Amino acid sequence: MTSSRRRHVRVTWGLGVTLAVVTLAAAAWIAMVARRPTTPRLFVLVSIDTLRPDHLGCYGYPRPTSPHLDALAAESVVFDDVTSPAPWTLPAHASLLTGLYPSHHTLKTPERMLPASVATLADLFASAGFVTAAVVNSLYLSPRSGLERGFNHYLYVEERADQREPSTRITDQAIAWLREYGGAPLFLFVHYYDVHGDRGDVGPRRGVPRARRCPSRPDAVPGSRAGAAPHPRTGRPRGPASR
Repeated sequence: MTSSRRRHVRVTWGLGVTLAVVTLAAAAWIAMVARRPTTPRLFVLVSIDTLRPDHLGCYGYPRPTSPHLDALAAESVVFDDVTSPAPWTLPAHASLLTGLYPSHHTLKTPERMLPASVATLADLFASAGFVTAAVVNSLYLSPRSGLERGFNHYLYVEERADQREPSTRITDQAIAWLREYGGAPLFLFVHYYDVHGDRGDVGPRRGVPRARRCPSRPDAVPGSRAGAAPHPRTGRPRGPASR
């Protein structure tokens, strides 16, 4: 077996164990919710599509792009290196919400739907008596994918190709559900697509300089595969295994 092959096997095996452990831990924890009245009653899962960690302050970026996320990170457990099981929205989020590889949940193309036999994180929370709600901002995550299974409320907010400013509707809907359900057990999934848009025309805001377009040469782009910058927290060189 070649060195690159062995490295691929180690990375794949490690990710599989991570997904399995997280899913089993979530299932075990949720099974105890009804028996532990002091267990937290609010869980919010936020996904920001295409956001680069090396452009966040909590990962060492010098510009003030993410003050609120940085404040949250200062009080939280922050992972230095997490590898997605897929490079695009649908299969990656299906893995996030099921704990399975794309080869197992099968949502690898937009034409497919999540099999009825596959349980979701929302299913587990619902079975533990939680209200489950989601607001998503990508056609790939719309109800046609089957990822809405287990949610009491599932709202798809259509993304716009010409969007330049951040969308407030996602946050407004999430806050509305938080207020509506008060202290009731609630699992809330919030998905943003804002970062996916072109920000080249957005001017300075709160000390953030005007966005610059990437250079045309791939090897001149910090963090690209060619000439990749080191990891902002660990200092280790980036490579295919760390992405």
